[in-house]
Amino acid sequence: MSRFGPGLFRLRSFARACGGVAAIEFAFIAPILIFFYLGMAETCQLIMTQRRVSHAASALGDLVTQDTDIGSQEMLEIFEAGCTIMDPFVVGNSKFRVRITSAKRGPDTDPTIRVAWSENNGRGFADLANNDPVTVVTPLEAAGAAVVVTEVQYDYKSSVGFLMDTRLVKHRSEMRPRRSQEVLGPPAATGTTTMYCSN
Repeated sequence: MSRFGPGLFRLRSFARACGGVAAIEFAFIAPILIFFYLGMAETCQLIMTQRRVSHAASALGDLVTQDTDIGSQEMLEIFEAGCTIMDPFVVGNSKFRVRITSAKRGPDTDPTIRVAWSENNGRGFADLANNDPVTVVTPLEAAGAAVVVTEVQYDYKSSVGFLMDTRLVKHRSEMRPRRSQEVLGPPAATGTTTMYCSN
């Protein structure tokens, strides 16, 4: 036995012991792996939300441009379709906002592009007044030409709050009318349409 006694022997035995190494390594690595896993899950969820919002804007604009005139009840059904597209994301409490606007070019004497009519789903979008100038990307070269502008916004809230704050996901779609030069809006358009969604 060593002249230093059993104390040194125990110290050497402790230094050679490796039974708890895996547990210690797991304790260091596990939080990092969990953080990356939650981050990837949230990123996928955010990307899915962006795709739903983009799809909603394109689909609702497509529904409007396939008609020649839109009634109040039809407009309500179009907004309801937007809720269905966003499912299973929660669309209540002003999280899901839609505004559909018809922008029309004036005559050659005044080629300014102005709002012909504008409807939103009553969830907080600012109204666009009729005849107000509006900027569009789609070129409107002929007098009286129109384009339907669909804007969709969604407030995405992370299920894990410490990873990201609430983010505004939005998309804007512009489409030309398919069956006529202009899609006529509801006869008594007020700029606000009440929408009822199941969630």
